[in-house]
Amino acid sequence: AKGLLEFSEGKRLGPAGWRWLHIHVANMHGEDKISFDAREQWTVENYYWIVDCVKQPFEHREWMDADKPWQFLAGAIELVAAVESGDYENYFSHLPVTVDGTCNGLQHFSAMLLDQDGAASVNLQPSEIPSDIYQIVADKVKAKFATMDDPLAKQWLAWGFDRKATKRAVMILPYSGTQHAATEYIREYVKERMEAENPGAQFEDEFQATAFFAKHVWATIGETIQSAGTVMKWLKEIAKAVTRAKQPIRWTTPLGFPVEQDKREEDQFRLDLSLGKGIRYRPILSKESERFDRKAQAQGVSPNFVHSLDAVCLMLTINRALDEGITSFAMVHDSYGVPACDMDTLYVGLRQAFVDIYQGDVMGDFVRQATEGLPEEVRNALIAAQPPKGSFVLESVKESKYFFA
Repeated sequence: AKGLLEFSEGKRLGPAGWRWLHIHVANMHGEDKISFDAREQWTVENYYWIVDCVKQPFEHREWMDADKPWQFLAGAIELVAAVESGDYENYFSHLPVTVDGTCNGLQHFSAMLLDQDGAASVNLQPSEIPSDIYQIVADKVKAKFATMDDPLAKQWLAWGFDRKATKRAVMILPYSGTQHAATEYIREYVKERMEAENPGAQFEDEFQATAFFAKHVWATIGETIQSAGTVMKWLKEIAKAVTRAKQPIRWTTPLGFPVEQDKREEDQFRLDLSLGKGIRYRPILSKESERFDRKAQAQGVSPNFVHSLDAVCLMLTINRALDEGITSFAMVHDSYGVPACDMDTLYVGLRQAFVDIYQGDVMGDFVRQATEGLPEEVRNALIAAQPPKGSFVLESVKESKYFFA
């Protein structure tokens, strides 16, 4: 679906748009772990087979090996059309060019706590090449297994694994993911790889092996991004206390948007219906009760809090872009798309928007708002338990090339 999207109004590429179109094509192919200059060069060096794919996509199917094949093909079509126009800088492009956050939920948690290690892992910290949190976790797990005598560790090292093995497990952490969910994702990874590659080495007990791997991946994620676990635990304690007091969880975002998380338990009841001619139908229906769902309130608070801040970043970014004359957007959560010629402007604005959010006391505002109405001693204890901040310099996000890349 995203590969089919175009802006109704085209804009001239210009030199900046020409560069970002090259970077976008490389990104969609999956070359997003290298520098921007290297991505641009990748597209230049692979131009001739890209042309073949555009001209004869059924015969030249290399585009199907791309990380996002349909979006890659759409970018390739735009690139070739610009070249063949004879004046690529004046070519009117309708293609949304996108940049994505690096595990965006973890970016928010790292900024909240000014966590230096976390910031470096998810590209809040400036660097010459992008940091890859999924590869970092995979490498750490490999290093652990290399020191172990456990036969399961040896089987995993023999079978081999890469960043794809850890990616989905890392992604779910900020959204109250569990080790059980991580295990299921790792089982899917093993199944997909077995079907695609049929690697020679095999596991003696696949179920046991995936559970073993998930346990170590989950522990390694916690060691690598400590800020997320610290904040999530604190948010859950707030949610539990508020729920015990029979209150919904309420807070206001930095833009003044009121949020209320109010999840209730459901009661089930059965209807006894006659459909005629002796046919009876007895469906089970659910009805929301007056009782708060304690588990759902605790599990939902982290993802909902992060997403509310995510939305603030998106709104601030768009408002800044509108002030700069950008009127076309293709936004999906943590993927920001604009015409190629406008990406340099968006690039600056979204970094400033993110910094603006966390210059305030986001966690302090949340706990004070969410705990209103609680007994004074309970409220004061939760406020006092706010996790301490680290040494990361928030302003450096504005210099980070790969914050959104």
